[in-house]
Amino acid sequence: MPDAAFKATEHQFVSLLNAASEGFEIELLLYTLPCIARTETIARAAARHYSSVDGLWDAGLDALIVTGKEPVSADLRDEPCWQMMTRILEWARENTHSTVWSCLAAHAAVLHMDNIPRRRSSDKDFGVFECERRSILCWQALRRDSMFLTPAGTALVGKNWRRAVTACWRAPLTPHQTHL
Repeated sequence: MPDAAFKATEHQFVSLLNAASEGFEIELLLYTLPCIARTETIARAAARHYSSVDGLWDAGLDALIVTGKEPVSADLRDEPCWQMMTRILEWARENTHSTVWSCLAAHAAVLHMDNIPRRRSSDKDFGVFECERRSILCWQALRRDSMFLTPAGTALVGKNWRRAVTACWRAPLTPHQTHL
């Protein structure tokens, strides 16, 4: 994410986790990628409060939130952090119960896991959409409910957002909520 959004994004996620924890204690571990260039101010803040991503592999996390930054390359596979992102994607798939991919991390996840490239859009469409399970082979196949809510939008996966969400699920219906 851009340096200007660094602290604001951290604050938003911490606030959401606190609000959703319902009295459960959450231990929040913060990691940063060395391949992301930072201003001196943000680099100092990250050095004080964040660990290197190298500590992630043996952390034994239950969940993971991965954010992103503004891309510098048209093709995400040419991004300086692409190899590290794919390593995190593969690690999270095998080592966490739940992962939230936000911003560029969502684009990277969809590209790496489903081979759907990011397409820039002049609009930033987002929301929470009702979906229905289409296949028992889908990643959430263990859910008993056939209906569920999922965040999606062109901000996440370009104009192919329906294709990304419907790889295993029927096309999303109208948004239930447009402001998260």
